[in-house]
Amino acid sequence: MNGVVANLALAITAAGVVCAVGVAAVAGLRAAVPVLLDFLLAAGLLRLTSGLEWDSIAATGLIVVARHVITAGLAVGTPPRNGWRAALDPRSRSPRPPG
Repeated sequence: MNGVVANLALAITAAGVVCAVGVAAVAGLRAAVPVLLDFLLAAGLLRLTSGLEWDSIAATGLIVVARHVITAGLAVGTPPRNGWRAALDPRSRSPRPPG
């Protein structure tokens, strides 16, 4: 059973790298890093099911802390997401000059 879990965790990690590269190509690095960290967290949690060893628990905890710190760091300085709603809101348009 441990071999199956290890192979699944490796497959999830590989899928995370592939997905993160795809997201990075489309939406940029700021969107790709949280995706990769979510996949790494899933792989770490899956490894915890095979046996509760301190190195697995520490690695998963480290991934959780890194995910929160990196995601918060990437969010600092980003412009607010107004998206399409701001484009459709007539109040958000600049006033026309008179004349």
